[in-house]
Amino acid sequence: MAYTQHMVWVVGVGNSCRGGVGASCHMLCVCPLCKGLVRFAQVKFNMVDVLSKADWQVPRHLPTAVCEENHTPQTGVILVKIVKSDTKKEEILEAIAEMNEPLIVVHRNVDADAVISAYLMCKVLNRPTSETAEIFVPSENGVIVFEALCVDYTPKECRDNTIVIDHHFVNREYKSCASLIYKIFELDKTMPHIHPLVDYADALDTAEWVNLPEPFKDFTLGSLINAMRQSNMTDVDIIRKCFSILEYYDKYLYVKYEAYKIANNIDIRQICGMKVAIVTADYPPTVMGVLFDEFGVDFIVYHTGNNIGVTRNAKINQPSLTKLADYIDEPGWFFHHAGFIACRGSRKHPATTPSKYTVDDLIQMLAKIF
Repeated sequence: MAYTQHMVWVVGVGNSCRGGVGASCHMLCVCPLCKGLVRFAQVKFNMVDVLSKADWQVPRHLPTAVCEENHTPQTGVILVKIVKSDTKKEEILEAIAEMNEPLIVVHRNVDADAVISAYLMCKVLNRPTSETAEIFVPSENGVIVFEALCVDYTPKECRDNTIVIDHHFVNREYKSCASLIYKIFELDKTMPHIHPLVDYADALDTAEWVNLPEPFKDFTLGSLINAMRQSNMTDVDIIRKCFSILEYYDKYLYVKYEAYKIANNIDIRQICGMKVAIVTADYPPTVMGVLFDEFGVDFIVYHTGNNIGVTRNAKINQPSLTKLADYIDEPGWFFHHAGFIACRGSRKHPATTPSKYTVDDLIQMLAKIF
């Protein structure tokens, strides 16, 4: 893909256009003599024609325009690259590498999609995701006068060496900019655990979050952003604070992703119409959660070290595991009064001696109380 000295390269959007097909757009370039900003106003073209041609140069015949120093640039100095969502990530990363550490820019009055998109781009570029992260929010006039990487935002005016990744005009099948970034940069290969965060951005950017049950829909990243804004925090401070939260959530999602891979290899049996998982290794607690939540397991029978027991999925309330007391004749067993666990040794209170019962014994007892 060829690049020229004076280019605004647009990923997934139609340059600075806020209208529809056949809209008037403000095209920008840099004067080749003094590097001053030049505006070619009200350039007419058909947006459908533009988006159907990956290498379309906009426009082919520019009206006469001058910069602040009264230089008259040559016709055709503006090149706008319209790149769709199938753009190779290597091309984008190469273009970024040729720039001088472009700032990541998001729109004013940031929302969850803007924050998550900026976070993902920081991860892609190996930039800090802490409260010292360098993120820029434009002023009200929307003019950017430095090399920029815009995510979830299309600037009104910009200089050359601007890359825009947005989902508001082209690629409308993407519910959020985060999902567009996830696809373009193939994060399913490098950060597959982060997909739930992308799904979350989709839900918040399409108002699907309203389907969450009370009170959880009021305790979301979007609600937290609104609360911080009401506390008069700036957009940049909000982003940095959210980055700290997302950093921890990122680690949690990675642990959960690894737990899913472990759970996928665990023995799960059908016993009297119930799904029972057999756990015989000391896996992280997250694995238990995945078995219950993702695999729909009703009971987990575990035997790790000296610990042995049965736990019930919190989504069901029958049968009560207190009924196992009728079949167990051994000291040291604990039967929770709520009926969701029966055990001889747990993470909280490990057993110091082995039980006389085996996993198969517990399964036979379970079958009797189903």
